[in-house]
Amino acid sequence: MTHQDSPSPSAGQTTPTILVAEESGHGTSRRAGVPWAVLVGFSCFASWTNMLLCFEGPLRDQIVYGGGVVHDPFFFASLLVATVLLLGAARRARRRPGAASPGGKKRGFAASGAPLALCVALGAVAAAAGVLLAALADQDTAALRLTASALGVAAGIGFAAFTLCWGRVIASLALRPALLSMGIALCVQWPLLSAAIAGGLPAKVAAAAVLPLVSWGCLAKLAPRASDAAAQPAKAKGQVLPLDGSLCRIAGSLFCFSAVIQFVWTCHIGFGESPLDEGFFWMLFLAVFAVVLAVAAVSLALMQRRKSYRTEFFYRASFLFAVVACAGLDVLPAAPLLPYVGIYAAYALIMLTMWTLAWSVVFLKGIDPDRAFGGVFGVQFAAFIAGFSAAKVLEWAMSAVGGIPLLPWISVASVAILACAFCFILPERDLLELSPRLTRLNRAGLDERCEALAAQHGLTARETEVFSYLARGRDVGFIEQELFISRNTVNTHRKNLYRKLGIHTQQELLSLIEEPEGID
Repeated sequence: MTHQDSPSPSAGQTTPTILVAEESGHGTSRRAGVPWAVLVGFSCFASWTNMLLCFEGPLRDQIVYGGGVVHDPFFFASLLVATVLLLGAARRARRRPGAASPGGKKRGFAASGAPLALCVALGAVAAAAGVLLAALADQDTAALRLTASALGVAAGIGFAAFTLCWGRVIASLALRPALLSMGIALCVQWPLLSAAIAGGLPAKVAAAAVLPLVSWGCLAKLAPRASDAAAQPAKAKGQVLPLDGSLCRIAGSLFCFSAVIQFVWTCHIGFGESPLDEGFFWMLFLAVFAVVLAVAAVSLALMQRRKSYRTEFFYRASFLFAVVACAGLDVLPAAPLLPYVGIYAAYALIMLTMWTLAWSVVFLKGIDPDRAFGGVFGVQFAAFIAGFSAAKVLEWAMSAVGGIPLLPWISVASVAILACAFCFILPERDLLELSPRLTRLNRAGLDERCEALAAQHGLTARETEVFSYLARGRDVGFIEQELFISRNTVNTHRKNLYRKLGIHTQQELLSLIEEPEGID
């Protein structure tokens, strides 16, 4: 909800409050419980993706430090394919939002059923083969790098398919189960990764093959929920909608964050003098789990105390860890484990933030889930490519001109970019507009409450419709499109119903319906 679509806040009110109704019932319901299939499946998806992309994962070969012979071509090819597929899905959704049928058809390459099963099978086989390739590789050859690239292409298809499918599932949840499911899953992924690393080659191969299959099995159980989320009100065929400003700011902030983290990390692998011993990798991921769990627990406790969901807690923590880690890679060369933990913790927290914000954009603005999640995380994968490529170019350039101490300058530039993203691209004020507060009022109860207030205060039928949309946090632009009336007409109806209800702001309208409760 943007400021231009709502009345100016009253004195002392800094940001609008968004009412999020937890729906109940059958079929397309938003349930208050936390589905176990989401916890398990999303954890496996996150752990599988990170184990294949991170430098400390099982794709690390023994030929060069950082596993560059197998990891680097696999990494680049998988991200390139995932970026193209995700941004392509976002573009198709933007052109024809809501073109999906309730049965989940016409959802692109990652639709449920056989297409998804094929994507998962390709990803699982490619991941397991990549792990074996990294373990058996003993020399750098063009054939080895080409094989790793081909496996990366197959894995990238799996990355994109899982991202879109899990985006639809997350979009189908009410706020509380969505946030709790993602928070728990993004913590649990680290012990899974630690166990795979500590278990040796058999455990690594098994994890690479089994994790995507388990995630796919959970998606199969959640297929009705995902297809319900995909069924949006149909728009005009071929209509091109303008880019949503909130979605662009979310994607822009994530691009800066991901590109900087990848750039600093790759530079440290190439230029650093005190690499982390491979025997500490499983300890690294357990330490990340402890840190992320502690931050998430404290943040949720603060939310409970304030009786509202505050996404900025995770946002602040992610940037704090990222800034400290970028500086620590240079100033703490004797203790590399600390900045390593900081970077991974920052990544986990920014993921929780961005998945939650993408959920908010889908719920509040009625944007197609493929457009929201595909666009945001397609940009993230593109940022990984940009950061990785920039570091490799810098590494090649420095090898040609001789050694120059660059890490201090890299750290300073990275901190500056992170600060700009936090202060200007997605500042906290804009973030708060997408940080919903929770009400226990279900959908049927909300409709009844709106109708009762409308009858009590003599609202017209059209004013009641506008009132119902405002009660769900919809902005003027959304109401204009849904009711097929002009923006001026919407504003006139809103002004009249505000006068009849005796209120002046969106906050007062939400308070009139029901005061939000805690998050339990």
